[in-house]
Amino acid sequence: MINWPPIKAWTSKFNIKGQYHFVVINYAVIDNSYLVNMVSVLDGEVCFGLNLSELNDKTLWIPGWIDIPKGDDHLINASICNQSSFSIGCLHPSNDSGLSIGSSSKEYRPWFPE
Repeated sequence: MINWPPIKAWTSKFNIKGQYHFVVINYAVIDNSYLVNMVSVLDGEVCFGLNLSELNDKTLWIPGWIDIPKGDDHLINASICNQSSFSIGCLHPSNDSGLSIGSSSKEYRPWFPE
């Protein structure tokens, strides 16, 4: 069963350009592929697209935001961000994100897992 649309708050188990905490700002289904667009909570310049199966990989991502203990991190360097799984995606918020002023949506995606 696919959890779609995805929650918004995610923690990377790896340092991605110095960042760990991300928001799923938008999402789409294209050619039967479930895709999400992520942006760093602290640095809007760090943004990328992922396949939902990668986001659901528990060895890479944790739903919600958690602290990463010092010295327990790994580095995903810029070269991996150039691979197909780290493509630049759509950076405007989805209608159900709750991130747009004046959004007409009546229901918003949750930030954290229930």
